[in-house]
Amino acid sequence: MKNKIIHINSSSSGGAYSFTKLLHNCLLDKGFVSRILTRFYENDKEGVFKHSIIRNVSFKRFLKKIFMPKGLIKDEKFEIFTVPLKNSSVLRNKCVKDSDIIHLHWVADLLSVAEIVEMVKTKKVLWTLHDMNPFTGGCHHSDDCVQYMDGCKNCPQLRNEGEKVAEYFKIKKEVLDKVDCGSLTIISPSEWMFEKASKSTLLKKFKHILIPHFVDTNVFKYMEKDEARKLLELPETKKIFLYVSAVLENSRKGFDKIIKMIDGFENRDDAFFVLIGNTKKDLLFKSRKNVKLVGKIDDSKLLANYYSASDFLINLSFAESFGLTTVESLCCGTPVVCQDIPVMREHIEDGINGILVKDIDADFFSQSFDREKIAQNAMKKYGHSNFEKYLEL
Repeated sequence: MKNKIIHINSSSSGGAYSFTKLLHNCLLDKGFVSRILTRFYENDKEGVFKHSIIRNVSFKRFLKKIFMPKGLIKDEKFEIFTVPLKNSSVLRNKCVKDSDIIHLHWVADLLSVAEIVEMVKTKKVLWTLHDMNPFTGGCHHSDDCVQYMDGCKNCPQLRNEGEKVAEYFKIKKEVLDKVDCGSLTIISPSEWMFEKASKSTLLKKFKHILIPHFVDTNVFKYMEKDEARKLLELPETKKIFLYVSAVLENSRKGFDKIIKMIDGFENRDDAFFVLIGNTKKDLLFKSRKNVKLVGKIDDSKLLANYYSASDFLINLSFAESFGLTTVESLCCGTPVVCQDIPVMREHIEDGINGILVKDIDADFFSQSFDREKIAQNAMKKYGHSNFEKYLEL
């Protein structure tokens, strides 16, 4: 009889959830009993269940532990900073109790590290990293800070009381020190993440495995650019630049640079930008004639069509744990213009399947690529073989 697997992922949206859902569906196709546990979303038919933290803990503790402590202010240019929970009740959930394998994903604000100590006593536990939060005092991307190597002491991402991060780091360390080194397997999706996690104070003692994320190559696959443009009613003769981000204004994703790029091409009749993601600044984009604002897309097939219709995906992020949109784009045959950072160098061969840039002034407008070959190579690299590696575990 095959193992029962529970995937735990706090959110029911974003890149971490997209990958969790794909892995879950692939396991179901292989005959496994697989379920997903999230904070807010439930769909029995899809095998997704909700663990209500409000129902399982007092509302007072929910407010105290989930939201930033009073007086602790995150610098607005950074993404979320997550204070670790001291306690949680995930192990009491029936789906978790009935499982043989617990697969942790993005678990901030849902699972306390204290529960991991209990989990490993009776279950096989895997943890796929989707950002750096599991081994930092609270940030999700540390940028150039390496305090996670010897204990976070004063977080540069907090505008005040940065020294409090030492308390949060201590909470994690005291608990993880109780977990036997052979009881927890850490999975990194990139060489960059593997190196960071395996050298971190909190996680270095555990077993570390490198398994790149995979994508559904039945969806993200080559399609003729002209065909995709006709389906989406996009300009057939212009250069189309695609920008994809869960939140368009995310500064880590290079929002200021994409605006600069749009403005720089505003007077060119042969350039057009398609932006996919949530935004609170509709007017900022709608006032520009060379921009189509699509909004959030949950339909993978529709997203694949936009990749195929574009000449380039523009990924100007300077902090990535893997780069899922980059890989999806490559599988569709669309080259990627991206920041020259270590994670992107794992995916991009400069001039072959994309362009690594230091700034957006690089001249890439007229460069051409073998799109079919890009798709062929990417589908081989990020396809079913990476799922097989999870099956081995």
